[in-house]
Amino acid sequence: MQISKKKLEEARVHLSINPDPATARTCKNLETQDRTLTLLDRLVSEEDNKRLAEVPGAEELKELVRDLPSDKSPGEDGLSAEVLRELWDEISPGCLQFIQEVWHSK
Repeated sequence: MQISKKKLEEARVHLSINPDPATARTCKNLETQDRTLTLLDRLVSEEDNKRLAEVPGAEELKELVRDLPSDKSPGEDGLSAEVLRELWDEISPGCLQFIQEVWHSK
């Protein structure tokens, strides 16, 4: 999915408004939310939206881990991409279950 620089800039302008929770229900805020949703409707096609809403599967996660950059510092969990790739066959069922449970939770 390719998004033009102009569309990204429009999104930045609309999304950069940080509404105060105390005034979250004002007309101005509702108008801003409506404009933002309208803008997002134009940025993301229905087909892309359906694809983005799909629950990640085992193959998608495997590709994600495979494509992680090498030789980077480990994340907060202390695991580097190399470790994840090496252990993927062992840890993938638990990772997939966790991600799918989070995906379905509200």
